[in-house]
Amino acid sequence: MDFLVATLALFVATGGAPLVEFGAIRLSPDEAAALDARKAVVRVERDRSARGAAAEILGIIDVKASPQTLWEVMLDCARAPAIIPHMKSCKVIEQASNGAHDIREHVVSYTFLFPNVRSVFRSDYRLFEEIRFQRIEGDLRIMEGVWTLAPVNNGDATRVTYRARVATGTPAPRALIRRSVRADMPDILTSLREMAERDGAPDR
Repeated sequence: MDFLVATLALFVATGGAPLVEFGAIRLSPDEAAALDARKAVVRVERDRSARGAAAEILGIIDVKASPQTLWEVMLDCARAPAIIPHMKSCKVIEQASNGAHDIREHVVSYTFLFPNVRSVFRSDYRLFEEIRFQRIEGDLRIMEGVWTLAPVNNGDATRVTYRARVATGTPAPRALIRRSVRADMPDILTSLREMAERDGAPDR
């Protein structure tokens, strides 16, 4: 049994992707003020877990669109290159008949050192609330995380939160990886917001 088949068998046996654990989010006063000012909050830190990931990532942004509108944008592979910098391709490889999960392939050029980084991952969906993803194969040694959507401001907006751990499969300066992610994450969040707010505008 090859690695991909063995991994898929594990997912079936456990009923979905393994739970990705992160600590509680505590926003600083400056971060809370940034969200109020419609800015993205991004933290990229050295992972402190025993697994030794290159980066632990947190991204938060408030979007004046419904979770349903955001959901449609986030799951649309055709739109992914307009949201994620340096993305070369996005492809859905397999999809559950009930839409509860799928397997996708992304190819992204993170830095000049990593011009073609291929990632195959499973995403498990809790409709309009959560996308939990886990690496299956590819060039990244570790890729796991979760997107959450939660109403804020009495339902006038949706808070999008992204949390992930990422590590490359090749020796590379970890600071370089963190710097690249720190530069790209605000653009990803603001591009997602712009697209969702445009889709959710009343005149559409």
